[in-house]
Amino acid sequence: HTLKNILDTKEFTLSVVSYNMVEQMNICAAEYPMDINEFKKSGLNQNPSEVISVPGVQESPLIMECKFIKHIQLSKEPAGGNLLLGEVVQFHTSEEVYNDKDQIDPKKMDQVARLGLNWYTRANQGLFELAAPKHIPIGVDALPEELINSPHFTGQYLARLASVEKIPKRENIIDIVSTCSSLSTEDMLKTCADLVNKGSIMEAWQVLYLAKII
Repeated sequence: HTLKNILDTKEFTLSVVSYNMVEQMNICAAEYPMDINEFKKSGLNQNPSEVISVPGVQESPLIMECKFIKHIQLSKEPAGGNLLLGEVVQFHTSEEVYNDKDQIDPKKMDQVARLGLNWYTRANQGLFELAAPKHIPIGVDALPEELINSPHFTGQYLARLASVEKIPKRENIIDIVSTCSSLSTEDMLKTCADLVNKGSIMEAWQVLYLAKII
């Protein structure tokens, strides 16, 4: 709904996506209804603008506040494309991305760019692939507060858990039960985070059942 929102408000923000927030960004690629708050679904936070009324993304290393200037419709055919021109009226830059010469360091920025299909490029490493959701993810806002507030779960980890279509049913996975049953809740959260890091999302959900988080 980006085009409609910009044409309605005549202002917008551009928030650079760094690699550590790309999976949260990818949740927003799903076709949520207009009334759904994608900040909540992705677990990203709003950064108040200083000149315009539209917020940016707090986790972004570089945010540009823009005033709308012109809309050019490239084609009326499906996926024909639209070009939106705007004036940047304010920058917000994280101090963490500057080098010792007060210049923005692209390696520290760790910016990603969208290519075609499921392909992206990472500024300081090269190509990587990330498929858009084929379903409507449950979103970070549907995760238990214990997870959202846990220091073991980065935004990236939360996005991976939140990318499922629905919370998986409880299963009796012998390896998970034997490994985790005697652990404390805190240690089970650490184990869950390790599984998410390895891409074992379904197993991670089962640990949450054992920890009585869900």
